Amino acid sequence: NAPDPVAFRGPEQLTNFRFGESIQLLGVSLPQGLTYLPDAVLPISLFWMTDQPVGRDYTVAWFLVDVTQTRIVQGLDTQPVWGFAPTSGWSLGVPVIDNRGLRLPLDLPAGEYQIWLRLYESGSPENVLPVQGGNPVDEVTAVLSESLFVEMPVQP
Repeated sequence: NAPDPVAFRGPEQLTNFRFGESIQLLGVSLPQGLTYLPDAVLPISLFWMTDQPVGRDYTVAWFLVDVTQTRIVQGLDTQPVWGFAPTSGWSLGVPVIDNRGLRLPLDLPAGEYQIWLRLYESGSPENVLPVQGGNPVDEVTAVLSESLFVEMPVQP
């Protein structure tokens, strides 16, 4: 279930990532917690904002990565809010709540995982915005600070 769109809420985990000159990731919420089973849906809410006009539209790419930094599965690349909130139309100082979901692979091994994020110019995936703040893995990839855990289901 998606979070209530009219309820007042803020992110569970604050971040200080800045993509390019103006796009900020204020925080992240993982409404189902940090522990999952294989084949479960991983929901995430990204809280974006800008403090300057964004002259272009950007697409969000997000990945589940294991401890060896191997990309396990990728979420669907879309503009924020499934394309209904293109970055070029954002109002200054107004948060944009971007709810996403990703089905975990059925054969996903138990272990620790991270979520990585990138923003790239829509239609030009090679034009990735640089990221500052937090704990980026490189100059264009933000790493969310909390790890996720996958556990095997209990057998009866």
